[in-house]
Amino acid sequence: MPASSSPSTDASSPGPDGPELRLANEFASIRLRKVRFGNASRIEVRSERQDRTVLLDPMALDAITRLTPDQISRILTLVTENDQ
Repeated sequence: MPASSSPSTDASSPGPDGPELRLANEFASIRLRKVRFGNASRIEVRSERQDRTVLLDPMALDAITRLTPDQISRILTLVTENDQ
């Protein structure tokens, strides 16, 4: 997994569903925010560079926490190979 020597984080102005959190380094720039989805909440992850968005529910987020760094690196390799 690429590491950055100069990660950037900042809170931005509140969106319609609440405040956003921006995380960026030389490899990616994303915005996170909590959004209402039906009777529940999800985390919206938006890639600024790819202009893509995904909504993750608590079960998906919990599953991510179970991945090892090696598993995450393999996922990143698959994704970047498919983008080429």
